[in-house]
Amino acid sequence: MGPMNQRFLSAALAACAALALSTVAACGSDLGDVDTAQLECVGNCEVALPAPNPSQLSRTAFVRLTNNGGAPARITGLSVAESSPFVGFDDEFRRRVLNSTLQPDGEAWDPVLNDNNNITSFDPNGIAFVIEPGATLQIDLRVTLQRGGSLNPECPNGQADCGTLRIETRNSGVSGDGIIRVPIRVAGDGGQLAVDPTQLVFSDGVANVPQTTEFVIQNIGTGPVFLEEVRLGAPDENVTIRETSNISLPITMTAGARFTYRVTWTPRAGELSISNSIVIRSDDAINPTINVGVSSTGDAAPAVEVTDEAETPLRQLDFPPLEDGRSSVPFNVRNTGSATLTFSYSFFNLIPEDARQSLRIEDADGLSVGSAQQTLNPGQTRGYRLVFQPGAGGSPAVNGLMRMTTNDPVRTRVEIPFSAGEAVPLFDLSDTDLRWGQIENNTPSPREFLVFNNGRGNLEVTGMEITGTHAALFSVSPEAPLTVGPRSSEIITVVYERESAPTLENHQATLTLTTTDEARPTATVNLVGISTQAGVTLPPTCVINASGSEPYAVGGTVTLDAGGSSSNNDPPDLNLSQSAWFATRPDGSRATLSAERGQTVSLAFDSAGTWTVFLTVVEREAETRCQRTLFVE
Repeated sequence: MGPMNQRFLSAALAACAALALSTVAACGSDLGDVDTAQLECVGNCEVALPAPNPSQLSRTAFVRLTNNGGAPARITGLSVAESSPFVGFDDEFRRRVLNSTLQPDGEAWDPVLNDNNNITSFDPNGIAFVIEPGATLQIDLRVTLQRGGSLNPECPNGQADCGTLRIETRNSGVSGDGIIRVPIRVAGDGGQLAVDPTQLVFSDGVANVPQTTEFVIQNIGTGPVFLEEVRLGAPDENVTIRETSNISLPITMTAGARFTYRVTWTPRAGELSISNSIVIRSDDAINPTINVGVSSTGDAAPAVEVTDEAETPLRQLDFPPLEDGRSSVPFNVRNTGSATLTFSYSFFNLIPEDARQSLRIEDADGLSVGSAQQTLNPGQTRGYRLVFQPGAGGSPAVNGLMRMTTNDPVRTRVEIPFSAGEAVPLFDLSDTDLRWGQIENNTPSPREFLVFNNGRGNLEVTGMEITGTHAALFSVSPEAPLTVGPRSSEIITVVYERESAPTLENHQATLTLTTTDEARPTATVNLVGISTQAGVTLPPTCVINASGSEPYAVGGTVTLDAGGSSSNNDPPDLNLSQSAWFATRPDGSRATLSAERGQTVSLAFDSAGTWTVFLTVVEREAETRCQRTLFVE
């Protein structure tokens, strides 16, 4: 494994795509064949970027991809389609990418950035970043607000998605165009739980010899979370779970609160291996149930297998037509391992989103199992049925993912796509906001987005109209009418071009698409462009990078770096050695910055509290000021 695969690369978001990607492409699948690669999202593919709060204007979240196949997977490009001006790659992640000089195979590696600092490719010669079998790539995203801005950013036009992370791949087991599209969301004012780690592994058991490990539950959201219970998925007298400060549940966790749980396993003779899970339940709207796997390095472990009635591994659930307002499809769950299997069901990426009330899982007796924990002994098989019953006024069709969260150490999550109901189209867009940076006059500049049809009937795009004050500066192709087949997509290109302008200007328009999807007949895409003529200077982009991680400790030192700042002019003329620094400190502190100017400075913490660092970068006659808040305990 090469040097870049020996660590996570670094921070977003968000959800593994309610789009026409197969489940094995992005959000959980069987292990790939020994001679093929298979990229999968790891952990919670629904995690949103936590909204900034008054003390933290900048917050991060991440997406992890693991190659569960037997051959190397290749990433050829990363980019963020900016539906929100607040969202982008984390500075530490971008800096690590730019400072990396070798690939795992030793080839030279030269990332290529566009005007928005998106990584459009890893090498102009087409050499890709390689993820070896079993290796993991972590991509960090950050949402940032300026002081005085809204502390609860909303996505454009009230949409759920604030952007899309595009992960371009080659030889990765990703179907279609080879691009994994991850929607980016901002969580708003609610609480959000994060658990680290999500897998506890004990060494081989020795009779009556205890082993201890810990995990942390933290509220990374901006509001409270009601933590209901922390318990073992299956009873085990050999395991104890205790919160280190002896809190009692249930309890309300305020924003930023963290609890540490200590898990002790004392195996008895004849029970020298363990395979279980710890169930964490809360009112977190994004992820109300989190499972932490518990296993040992011994041989005993559960193994989940999901099949159809013919005992064939299940890749997709295909429903028969509605009959008497109801349709259902059977499937089997089998434990092929040598320890108890626990699992629970949930639904994700539903289109339409309000279809959840029309879906349920039934057991062999026709009883709804809800999200209750299910248990299977080694070798046991149980039949279930996924039921779609829209009821009066409900949507006649639904697409989505049925998710099983398990304590199988190999397949902690199984996700199976399904389509139910009438053969109707289901309309969706990859982006609802297209933005152009500085574009020279008389220079056509294209941007692309995708029209998705996630349904089982043809989608007709009957109209595409651009309106607004500056509509004449934008054009769209292809023109309507346009047909998008079932479970497919079409690329739409918007071109922005300005003939001449005496000064820097913002140009705005709206693209309205009209379709035959009765549930969503229209949708709009915001168009925002900037045009200028030669000689106009744009303000630079100001970024502060800080070494280490928060909270910092009294007596520690942080290095502050302006290296993430960049020019927005062509040609650039930004001299970061002249960057100006200033810091505010807690009452009683005597600490000062190591210098007032320069690309990098340092600060030694002599008091606990909140420290704020200000940076001003200047390019010709234009300047930009930014700040970063540091917390010291």
